[in-house]
Amino acid sequence: MANFFFPPGATVTIAASGLTGATAPISALEVAGVNPSGNLVALPITTGGAVKTDSSATTQPISGAVSVSNFPATQAVSGTFWQATQPISGSVSVSNFPSSQAVTGTFWQTTQPISGTVSATQGTAAAASGAWMNKITDGTNVSAVKAASTVPAATDPALVVSMSPNSSDPGLGSVAAGTAATKAYMMGGIFNTTLPTLTTGQQAGVQLDSSGRQIIAPLATSSIVTVNNPTAANLLATVSLAASQTLATVTTVGAVTSITNALPTGTNVIGFTKQGGRAQANAPVYNNYGTTNVLTSAYTQLIASTTTAATFVDIFDSSGQGMILATGTAGSEVVLAYVPPGGDQIVVTIPASTRIAIKALTANATSGYILLNLYN
Repeated sequence: MANFFFPPGATVTIAASGLTGATAPISALEVAGVNPSGNLVALPITTGGAVKTDSSATTQPISGAVSVSNFPATQAVSGTFWQATQPISGSVSVSNFPSSQAVTGTFWQTTQPISGTVSATQGTAAAASGAWMNKITDGTNVSAVKAASTVPAATDPALVVSMSPNSSDPGLGSVAAGTAATKAYMMGGIFNTTLPTLTTGQQAGVQLDSSGRQIIAPLATSSIVTVNNPTAANLLATVSLAASQTLATVTTVGAVTSITNALPTGTNVIGFTKQGGRAQANAPVYNNYGTTNVLTSAYTQLIASTTTAATFVDIFDSSGQGMILATGTAGSEVVLAYVPPGGDQIVVTIPASTRIAIKALTANATSGYILLNLYN
């Protein structure tokens, strides 16, 4: 609704309606509107008499040609418009669909793609060439496999094997005297009716006679005869040489009784008999095993330091056990010899000021005694 205001005493002339283009009267009724500030504002009129309006807040119809100068040549289109497969809801009825349809195209290729994990069971190979091959490797080296007729090369990677510590050695017997082992390693030799003749750098097997006894070659003129561990049972009986050899012939029964022919110059030892006899190198040693046990776990000292050098040891032992005779400082003993039950006579080289100790080999020695004599 428009607001009308007539000042007191004013004359108001109402222009006749329909007089478009007529001269405006001096006084007339003005139609105005109220702006946002609350003030009256006259309505704007075009030259044609139409009231001007503002339609900027609404969508205006456009007719004719419209030119846009800054529009990009290519416009991105987003959203889904025509999918390859269109969703259908509700019931679909096809009245003219034939009962049989022809199918064309390739559906089951000769090779089918497979994804995921596939398990296969290996069959029995008809030949070694068709078997599945495996390699033995440590990640760097691959072991070599060759035909039996091919000689291995030094550069061939080989499998390193050893005997398990849990396996028993088939050739390992008891170290003590007694029943022979079921299986044992044999130390063998060879019998030849004619002995081989070797030259420098050649080798041959140990020669045996027809009874399996080891052959000792006939002594040359310069040979030295040495007999170790002499007893009444194993002293030399007769040593005979060819007429061209000058080494003496020795005859003995339990001891050397005669020596014929002159001995060659140099060192000559026949058994343990020397001209002038032998001298004790240290005070005799006696140990009662009942008082001082000798165990398998540790050495027991017999002599702290020998007086002079010794070359021969005479031992009597009644413990019934095998013993180990050693030299050296405590904790660093070096085995000198194994002493069988009953004792032994041993040719050795023991310097002066040497510690001598003994340890049980087969079992702890807790009874009996040992007698030890050193000679030079």
